[in-house]
Amino acid sequence: MMLTREQIASKIEADLHQLKAPVLSDVALSLSVELQLVLQQKIDKSHKKQLPFIEFMQACLFTPNLGYYTNGRIPFGQHGDFITAPEISSHLAHALAEALKDSIEDGIDLVIECGAGSGQLAADFILYCTQHSLPLKRYSILELSPQMRELQRSTLEQQGIDLNLIDWITELPKSYQGHVIANELLDAIPIHRFSWDSEQQCFLEQLVECDDAGFKFEWGQVRSSSLQDWLASHKDKVAWQPGVIYEAGPWRSGWLASLAESIDQGSITLIDYGYGAAEFFHPQRTDGTLQCFYRHQRHNNPLILCGQQDITASVNFSELCFDAEQAGLELVGFCTQSDFLIEMLLSRKQKSLTASAVKDEPLERIRQSQQLASLMMPGEMGDVVKVIAFNKG
Repeated sequence: MMLTREQIASKIEADLHQLKAPVLSDVALSLSVELQLVLQQKIDKSHKKQLPFIEFMQACLFTPNLGYYTNGRIPFGQHGDFITAPEISSHLAHALAEALKDSIEDGIDLVIECGAGSGQLAADFILYCTQHSLPLKRYSILELSPQMRELQRSTLEQQGIDLNLIDWITELPKSYQGHVIANELLDAIPIHRFSWDSEQQCFLEQLVECDDAGFKFEWGQVRSSSLQDWLASHKDKVAWQPGVIYEAGPWRSGWLASLAESIDQGSITLIDYGYGAAEFFHPQRTDGTLQCFYRHQRHNNPLILCGQQDITASVNFSELCFDAEQAGLELVGFCTQSDFLIEMLLSRKQKSLTASAVKDEPLERIRQSQQLASLMMPGEMGDVVKVIAFNKG
């Protein structure tokens, strides 16, 4: 059964009331209603009128002009839904630049940032290179959203960055030497959700269907070819338990493989929320890792506020590492964000990274210390966010 525009709008208002969240603007409400109509049509045309969750998540996030990352909404910052590390302080950008320092000095002087957010990470990275005389020749930003490109351009201009150093691209070069960096990008790449049926001794895929109450979950035979292939390779690696929602991210591995194919010599550094396989598949993690964010509120229902809330899931770094090595990449580092910052900023004598500029301003030094502490907080960004790096050539 398909809901009318009026019924969808009414349900959105009810969902917001239940979350005790701010109401949507008229424009945002209209966009969400339109997206839910599109999703209803997708479900109606799908096999048994059930859409694999990975396709539902993809549509919610990336449907042209309607999805969360394509409808022109700025998702992060005080007035958005979440805050990323570059918005908190420049320390992460400085640590990344320090990590790539030797290679840039050796002539691999191109950096490509995938999904650059507000552009703050790019601005801080370039400023660090300028202040430390690193010969960075080109900083490319892979960005598909015109609205995000304009925001990034504005941020860079406000920071005094020479825009002649920057270019915006919509696809990776076919062949290049350089360094790829991505902060909180993998967690937005859609994932499969599945479970183990101990009675039937088979895997079930999470599907989305629609009735007169809106979208709802159902379990059915695995029909997604990418999940079938993933299970064929991984089904003997985990002691599957009934009643547990598992996640698989083959699209993430596919994206990383495309990076590996395009780069001739250089590195790939990825920063994101996630775990190693043992923790990722821990039996006590019964509901998976999927989370939704709306106006800095976190919940676990991806079937509401379509196109107006972020849907994210943690990364299985063991899976990613295995697939990266299959694609010809060499693992050179994996640690928590906290340890990465310590290694790059402290043990390499970067304690005075900004102190020299503010040595007579104790309040500024306190502010910088608080920012660094927030990026290293146990149980939050410091532990849950990981940094993984691969080399090629």
